[in-house]
Amino acid sequence: MKALLLLLTLFSPVVAAWCPLLPNHPVRVTINHAEQKRQADAYIRTLAVDALRLQLVAADTGYDLSGLDLSAAGIQGAIQARPLAEDANLDGAADHFWLVTSTGEVWRVPWQQSQFGQPLLMADLSDAGLHFHTAVTLIRARLPSQLAPMSWRNLEQHQLLLLGTEPDSGQDVLFSLRFPVAGRQPYVMKSSQLVDRTTLSDAELRQQYSAADWRVLLSAAGWRLRLSGRVSSLPTVIAGVIYAPAITVKDANSCQFDKTEQQLYAVQLYTASQIYPKRSWAIPYLEQAALRIREQPDKRLILVLANERQSVVLVDTLLKITTDCHQCTAPLTLDKFPLWQRLATYRDERGAF
Repeated sequence: MKALLLLLTLFSPVVAAWCPLLPNHPVRVTINHAEQKRQADAYIRTLAVDALRLQLVAADTGYDLSGLDLSAAGIQGAIQARPLAEDANLDGAADHFWLVTSTGEVWRVPWQQSQFGQPLLMADLSDAGLHFHTAVTLIRARLPSQLAPMSWRNLEQHQLLLLGTEPDSGQDVLFSLRFPVAGRQPYVMKSSQLVDRTTLSDAELRQQYSAADWRVLLSAAGWRLRLSGRVSSLPTVIAGVIYAPAITVKDANSCQFDKTEQQLYAVQLYTASQIYPKRSWAIPYLEQAALRIREQPDKRLILVLANERQSVVLVDTLLKITTDCHQCTAPLTLDKFPLWQRLATYRDERGAF
């Protein structure tokens, strides 16, 4: 028995379980419940060992609204990542929830008529051999037709951003998975179907990629990017650019990190291509900090890393992606920032005037 326990200890991926760097708070969502819209908190509740439940709790009263026993629904294993909400019909309320297991299974759970439906397996990234601990965000994006590849039957795509940790090195890998908004996906996505964007080719660095080259890259199911360390603050997406700070891992087994500085990654949402002169550069490390946008007197928008005590400017001139070409960018200023945007489409409005 002692020998068996020793083997389990030696070959278990311990980094993500023992070294959590990102908070895992419940997700506040709007849902349709009992024929009315309600604010609810969605989270994964642990009932017992290997017994998890997707729970919805009323935000105002704290009462349980509904729950789904995951093992009974066919979802096995641990879940460390927070659930993400999807509003498929754009009525202002969540109608699906996305779950990511620690082994890399991605499930889409419908929410209809005040109850959960049967989960659908969308991706199985277990072949990557990582510990998936963070679901960053789910973005509904639309690429212009002149930029999209012919293989895209629908220009609207869900971009699901995930983080997984390599057990041996303790370094994070950033994933971007693409799913069609309309219609069912005909296959379960695997990690092997993703493009590795850790190292850029010389042709891309010299800006010699043609439009056809970019369309080939976009034809993949998504991409993966190996970072230089562990992500220390929740990544954010601003105007088509992903920003992710990563702290260097000194010893994966003992959770030791180099807290003198870290690397800030800035990559394009669709292709993980280079936006600024470098894809990553050194920035200071701040404990329990978050990425935030701040407005300057001249209407410029800057990116800062801030906690309750201090803040550091990371990017003093933010860029946005444009529709002019696959790698085109432009400065992001407040006067060009969308003041009006579609938040929801109410298809069944009652009592409005």
